[in-house]
Amino acid sequence: MPGAGTGYELQVLTAVLLGGTSLAGGEGRVTRTLLGVLIIGVINNGMALLSVPSYYQTVASGLLLLVAVAIDQRRRGVGYR
Repeated sequence: MPGAGTGYELQVLTAVLLGGTSLAGGEGRVTRTLLGVLIIGVINNGMALLSVPSYYQTVASGLLLLVAVAIDQRRRGVGYR
């Protein structure tokens, strides 16, 4: 199915960044990315079990992505002078 992964881009990017892969490239490990996937999966499953509307699940993923990007930028020392 060519469109099987459509709609998962936000979750994939969030999981990779949570796993410690830098946006600038050059660092990251598969095991840490799997940990990020596990975190995203647990959060999404928990929200589904609590009957949180899908809109708020997307908002939570977006906020988590912003936090992961901020942590990556802080760790690299970019933008905080």
